Amino acid sequence: MTQQTLTVFLAGRSELSLKKLQLELQGIPHAVIESLWIPAVEVDPLGYLTTRPDIVVLELGVDPDAELANLGKTPLHLRPVIFLIGPPDNTVLMRKALQAGVRDYFVRPADANEVAAALRRVVKEKLESGSRYGQLNVFMNAKGGSGATLIASNVAHIMSAELGIATALFDFDFQFGSVGLNFDLHATHTTAGVISDIDEVDLVALEAYMSKHRSGLSVLTHSSQEISLPGEIPEAKVKRLIELSRRLFDQIVVDIPRLFDPVLARVIDEADRFVLVMQQSVAHVRDTKRLLQILRNDMNVPDQRLLVVVNRYSERSSMSLAELKQTLRFNHVYALPNDYQNVAQSTNIGQPLLEFAANAEITRGLISLAELLTGRQRRPAKNLIQRLFPFLD
Repeated sequence: MTQQTLTVFLAGRSELSLKKLQLELQGIPHAVIESLWIPAVEVDPLGYLTTRPDIVVLELGVDPDAELANLGKTPLHLRPVIFLIGPPDNTVLMRKALQAGVRDYFVRPADANEVAAALRRVVKEKLESGSRYGQLNVFMNAKGGSGATLIASNVAHIMSAELGIATALFDFDFQFGSVGLNFDLHATHTTAGVISDIDEVDLVALEAYMSKHRSGLSVLTHSSQEISLPGEIPEAKVKRLIELSRRLFDQIVVDIPRLFDPVLARVIDEADRFVLVMQQSVAHVRDTKRLLQILRNDMNVPDQRLLVVVNRYSERSSMSLAELKQTLRFNHVYALPNDYQNVAQSTNIGQPLLEFAANAEITRGLISLAELLTGRQRRPAKNLIQRLFPFLD
């Protein structure tokens, strides 16, 4: 349901400037403006909030870099819209703020008219689009054949079928995408085709364009007759597809190839969680380490948004999970057990593992991974009475 009133917190260390700005911003339609004084020693502004507002206008304190780092720890889908007021002539800080997902940056002392205009735009957008803002989960192989497509497909299916979440699955491998094979689905509208027409697509049309699996999962994949070359997919249209999808679904899972180009860089930049899939070998460790370096240092993706998944993990391997974490210098590592037979058979017949082998160890691992990404637990199994009389739920 569309919100009728949005809460705006003005947060900072100076009570005087907060009260002054609050008075100047009163009267914005559909917005309740409140001020929140934050102690000077507090460097985690969002952590200090006891309630979650819709919008925060934060005046940075004496340690803006630390505050900005703490803002990046909270996934985008769990954050309010954030505007920052900070020091002038600090272009590095401004750039980091925008890369961290901050909506806008105002130079101190902020012009109340500029802040008011920005708030009106956001309030209008939120009232028109509703409160849904789906989480974007991006999966990529650290090395070819690691299993990212299979894991992304099954995690998306579990989110929909087991966790009861409105979920979409996008195949962004525009040349060799194979997501549809995991569901025995044949594309009626392809990913590239929808992106091409996205300027004329609204929420109703987007939902209609997507292939539907019996679980309720919505899928955009490719035709075997279609191939898109690098440079043919406009970055701006991909951004528009993501924006629409966030308003239509609570979870969006995107499978991308191991490639860095402007389009995929945009997808990575938009991601709330980026999942890098590897296996237990020296070659996989080398490539994973290199990719983590690129993501952290060159693309400024914070560790809180990164997750490494070790596929086909075996405790009998010479590389333990603890040793992998130490070698990668990265602690957010999740292991999926090796179950070649069930995985191969389910893929060959186009049936997700939750349907093909619901009690297998690999399926339980994938359910736990879906729970980790969404923060939602699986629905409890129904008892006999509930199954016989579903209207009693």
